[in-house]
Amino acid sequence: MSNLQKLAPYLGHGDGPRKRSSFEIIMATLDVIDRGCYRGTRIMYSVNTSWVPLLKILAFLSRKDLIEARENPRKSRTEYYITQKGRAVLKLYRDLIFALSFEMNDQ
Repeated sequence: MSNLQKLAPYLGHGDGPRKRSSFEIIMATLDVIDRGCYRGTRIMYSVNTSWVPLLKILAFLSRKDLIEARENPRKSRTEYYITQKGRAVLKLYRDLIFALSFEMNDQ
């Protein structure tokens, strides 16, 4: 179980399933790209979102220089790669989740 999954009960409202925030979806997208998923549809399925919201997220991440979109002329598709800035942001996020998981375990 990941640290984020351990924190889920503390982040939700009530007992039912919790809707993910835009921030969580953005960070999940960065994480999937960092783990080597470069194609849009693969990213979409891995993040568990639909196409139009994913395109908005990818555009946002690209504008913030957290990812880079590259055209693959041999395969006629766009591929997405995380930048150094994106890795730094993702590391900060992972460190925060890790630190919070220790705080929750202490209680």
